[in-house]
Amino acid sequence: MDEADTPERHFREAGMDLADKRVRKFLDLVVGLQDLPRHLGQHSGGMVVCQGQLDSVVPLEPATMPGRVVVQWDKEDCADMGIVKIDLLGLGMMAALEESIDLIERHYGKKVDLGNLPQDDPKVYASLQIADTVGLFQVESRAQQASLPRMKPEKFYDLVVQVAIIRPGPIAGKMAHPYLNRRQGREKAEPLHPCLDQILKRTLGVPLFQEQLLRMAMAVADFTEAKRKNCGARSDSSVPKKRMREIEVKLRAGMTKKNITGATQDKIVKSITSFASFGFPESHAASFALLAYASAYLRTYYLAAFTCALLNNQPMGFYHPSTLIKDAQRHGLRVLPVDINRSRVKCSLEDFQLRLGVSVCAWIAGGRG
Repeated sequence: MDEADTPERHFREAGMDLADKRVRKFLDLVVGLQDLPRHLGQHSGGMVVCQGQLDSVVPLEPATMPGRVVVQWDKEDCADMGIVKIDLLGLGMMAALEESIDLIERHYGKKVDLGNLPQDDPKVYASLQIADTVGLFQVESRAQQASLPRMKPEKFYDLVVQVAIIRPGPIAGKMAHPYLNRRQGREKAEPLHPCLDQILKRTLGVPLFQEQLLRMAMAVADFTEAKRKNCGARSDSSVPKKRMREIEVKLRAGMTKKNITGATQDKIVKSITSFASFGFPESHAASFALLAYASAYLRTYYLAAFTCALLNNQPMGFYHPSTLIKDAQRHGLRVLPVDINRSRVKCSLEDFQLRLGVSVCAWIAGGRG
């Protein structure tokens, strides 16, 4: 663990004398307070499930929102007790895709199945390669747009990697740039250690997914199944710093026994512990990549329907509705203004043209529709 993250380092930099008993006592109090909950928080879409009545297993209390109840334990304690925690999260893009499919069937006379879209469509990947991604799921941020021309995705798995690489885990572990450099042929695709070759082969020797770091811990440090489960950060949270420090100690001890030392050990530890900051499971990245590809495909071949659905499901994404409209116009879509006789509350299609609705105009004017 970097010494900059320790309370002792911060105390010394503040000019405090660690030899002073009062300072030392204060330091002990600070260390004792670390990792304790700072406030009571409620997950926007989380719920817990257990056998029987929940209040017979875990203490409950009223939430600040009327009619809501929260458990008094944090998610780590619930997991240790074997209570099932479920996150029910909504994606605006799912609603937009559903509405797009309905509009395509009604106005284009075609039925689109998201599970059977044409694979690796060259026009779709051409737009991704030049970062033409305004309004697309997961790949429209500035960071994604900056890396897409370097990645130049050509097939679906490239898009899986693209979704996963712009995440705190790979970035903190300094994995993003090495992967992109290897992708461009500027670096040789070598694993961190020969024993990791098969584990990291698909990602050019660079760990990007949670499944990889868990297998790495087993390969380089002989982690058991129980230790392996404690090593990985879940997709909805981060591993507490105290637990990660304990994991690092065990990792280093295991690697030392296998003669993996020095800079190689440091790099492996860094790549594994960085995922405590949030790293994607490969399955999660694949699901998001499918939605990213679907949004790109529908925008490419059914621009009017996709734009209409996108505007009707605001707020979502990174861009203001006016930006989405201008981008659609840049791609050749004709946008018809609000008409008191023809416009509806939401946007609609007229002869493959987009008729603005009253609600989107309220957004553009600064209201919320």
